[in-house]
Amino acid sequence: GGRSRTGRTLTPKAGMLAMTLRSYLRDSRKPITLIPVYTGYEKVFEERSYLGELRGQAKKKESLLGTLSTVRSLRKPYGRVRVTFGDPIHLSEYLDQQHPGWLQESYDDCAFRPDWAPVVTERLATRVTTEINKAASVNPINLVAFAILSTPRQAMDEKQLIQRMEAYHTLLANAPYSHLTTLPSGNGQDWLAHAESLESVSRSSHPMGDLIQTNDRQAVTLTYYRNNILHIFALPALLACLIVNQRRCSEDCIRASCRILYPFLKAELFLYWDKDDLDNQITLWLETLIRQGYIAVDEDSFHINPDNPVAELHMEGLAEHMMQTLQRYFLTLSRLTHQDSGQLTPAQLEEQSTQLAQRISLLYGINAPEFFDKALFRTLIQRLVTEGMVRECKEHGTLLFSEELEPLTEVLERTLNSQLRQTILNSL
Repeated sequence: GGRSRTGRTLTPKAGMLAMTLRSYLRDSRKPITLIPVYTGYEKVFEERSYLGELRGQAKKKESLLGTLSTVRSLRKPYGRVRVTFGDPIHLSEYLDQQHPGWLQESYDDCAFRPDWAPVVTERLATRVTTEINKAASVNPINLVAFAILSTPRQAMDEKQLIQRMEAYHTLLANAPYSHLTTLPSGNGQDWLAHAESLESVSRSSHPMGDLIQTNDRQAVTLTYYRNNILHIFALPALLACLIVNQRRCSEDCIRASCRILYPFLKAELFLYWDKDDLDNQITLWLETLIRQGYIAVDEDSFHINPDNPVAELHMEGLAEHMMQTLQRYFLTLSRLTHQDSGQLTPAQLEEQSTQLAQRISLLYGINAPEFFDKALFRTLIQRLVTEGMVRECKEHGTLLFSEELEPLTEVLERTLNSQLRQTILNSL
């Protein structure tokens, strides 16, 4: 598993696992255990080159001057690196689950490449990546990024920023993503001071209270650290989207909407809950949001708590991080259904959706490179096919759709801002 230049978890490459599996089928006397390892950075060493590549610059080749520049860069502060280990995956046990009887089969005739191996290898790669995310460690820079990037201009009053970081920290403490998830010690003031020492944010003095803000470079760079922990906040952020934008939302509506959207979020963010676990997680998060005073419920209708003056701001902040993902989904479906069924290939839909996303990001000032990341559109299209909402025509290679797409479209229409939806539709 690895990360893209935007900080998101990449679709795993299974080549090394395929070789490991082939070797194990040849000789399984020595047991093999895979250990997922999560590495959490506060400041990535290649930050500047990442920024250039996100803006379209070609990847620079290594050179002597580049090496000297790297040595000089070592003098700068880079914060701390936290390494955490996930639950081990014992290969024999995993194969017993995926292909019972594998140990009794002979693989000489197929050169230890049985027909079932590619599918099992892909599943194993996804499992390893999911377990890496499950062991995520949250650091101060993650929290600063998550709080400040939810604002329209990526700037906040110092006290409000500290309050919001501590609120998100409390949320994760009360409803941990997994038993392996760790949180930073200290308080919001400590975390902000640490972020300033790493030049992750800037301070502007003001008689009415200091402002913490970001320039363009800092804002784009912080998306990397925000995206590192986006999967941890995915479900509460989705619940916030549903409640904030619909104002009042029944429990049945919340659960139905989450069930429709979850397979796509699971594929994109490598979430570890199965569909059977999802209902329990929804219950846990609704109870947590009620307990912290962000939402209230009456007559089976959830809404923002009117008695808490900061509830709406915190919920809107949570929702903002999931909103761009849902916007990408709506944009892709709109592009697909704008023409008749069977007109676009997956590659064409991916390219046209990317171009449309770039246009929308310019119109709305969305300063987040992953909004028009081709890989995310590719993952979405593949999941639409997997879920049976879209079929690929074998003869022409085009995408066929029908009423199976309607439930997803309806959820997105209910959840997203009407003005943005109209802008997307007008841009088709």
